[in-house]
Amino acid sequence: MERNEPEVIRCADGINARLAGLEQNSTYEGLLDGGPTHEINEMLLDRFVNEEGGDIPTHLVRPAEKRVVSKGGYHDLMLLPRFKCRGFFESGPFKLWIVWFQDTDAPPISPAVKAELLTLDFRANARQELNES
Repeated sequence: MERNEPEVIRCADGINARLAGLEQNSTYEGLLDGGPTHEINEMLLDRFVNEEGGDIPTHLVRPAEKRVVSKGGYHDLMLLPRFKCRGFFESGPFKLWIVWFQDTDAPPISPAVKAELLTLDFRANARQELNES
């Protein structure tokens, strides 16, 4: 895929949604002390889902954690994929923020995330913007 081609996801309800905006950061940007645990990851996921998005809802594609066994006597680490991606998707009047994680920068959206989005009922999760004429 060329980077200037629009990124489109296909969802369970048969609609295609276009990526209209993308923000991405290191998943653990700002984590100052220690390594990530399951509890820290859950706190981060909650914060990412509740980031300011106006009145447009946010859908989280829940990432898998990877256990890293500690060799220094501390607790094992639970790592999320390297990048947190937050995309603004639209299909006609339907708008939705989607947060997902992947180990490479986007675009493209990783095939595993796209496969999970095939089960997303976009219209049920999105906000419909009505034209006021």
